[in-house]
Amino acid sequence: TALEDRAGAVTLIVLPARAGDRPEPTRAELRAICDWLEPRRLITTELHILGPRYLTVTGVSARVIMADGQDLRVAGEALYQALIDRLHPVRGGPEGKGWPMGEDISHGDLYDTMLAVPGVRRVFGLSVTTAPVAAGALDTGRSGAVPADIAPVPPGMLPALSRAAIDLVVSHG
Repeated sequence: TALEDRAGAVTLIVLPARAGDRPEPTRAELRAICDWLEPRRLITTELHILGPRYLTVTGVSARVIMADGQDLRVAGEALYQALIDRLHPVRGGPEGKGWPMGEDISHGDLYDTMLAVPGVRRVFGLSVTTAPVAAGALDTGRSGAVPADIAPVPPGMLPALSRAAIDLVVSHG
């Protein structure tokens, strides 16, 4: 479910700088943050401290044409890592400072990411799929259909991409 706006309620989402596709705070970390904030909050403020919610990216696929002479195995590894880094909750996003919460995945940004890998000449046929979300979770307030070159991320969620979800066909042109 989407995060709910309520008067007098504050929700703090804790995203630890950890490795892995879905960094999560421990119960002890959440408790320590709560214990520190509790005496500092207004008595009328309802405080919620949680870990992030993730939207599973179930597939990223594309065809990639490399310049002649490029080692396809090395290039493939670089492409996989570039995509994982771009969508990572902590080190991803447009500036490498973390994926913005609820930010949609633009195919154009992923094309740019792959084209920035040394030796890549062309990328085409990009497809991004995500796991189904609860009814209403994708209600972003936009009118009309979501463009075909956008994978929507519900408000308050972060994408989670694992290496196993990436399927690239890398070849020489």
